[in-house]
Amino acid sequence: NVARTSLKQLSDSGVDGNLLQLLDEGEAEIRVQAIGALASRGAAIAVNPLLKTAEDADASVRGAATAALGVLAGKSDLIPIVKLATVAKEKEDQTALVEAMGKIFLRIQDRDVCAAPVLAELQIAPATARPTLLRILGKTGASQALLRVRTALKDSDSAMKGAAVEALAD
Repeated sequence: NVARTSLKQLSDSGVDGNLLQLLDEGEAEIRVQAIGALASRGAAIAVNPLLKTAEDADASVRGAATAALGVLAGKSDLIPIVKLATVAKEKEDQTALVEAMGKIFLRIQDRDVCAAPVLAELQIAPATARPTLLRILGKTGASQALLRVRTALKDSDSAMKGAAVEALAD
């Protein structure tokens, strides 16, 4: 996309602010393009607004925001993104969160740091959120995460067993 490439190359500090303003207003397609431009620009300033946008009513906006979080978020953003996984209802949103978290984990060297917020949330999360959290946990590569995933293979909940198999296969 020529427009996104041009936006990526602009160095004016006001560009990110203008793009951020588009997150809350306008048509979904414009918002999706603004989110993509923020991700392309590496605009870490967008992480907090994107956390809110990842819960948008429009599925395309949620997906774009979640994908952008995978590009922009870091260690300090793990807890709020894990919390997003506990409220994600749609399968597409859950899958996007698993993928985004995997990308974030690749940038963080300490596997235990990656696993800690997921393990903590897994203890208190509603049953409907646990399979997604288990899939995220499998992306961490931490030894304690592997133990928890293996334990889930024996869970009485078939969704947890399926998530454990998926986490181990991934």
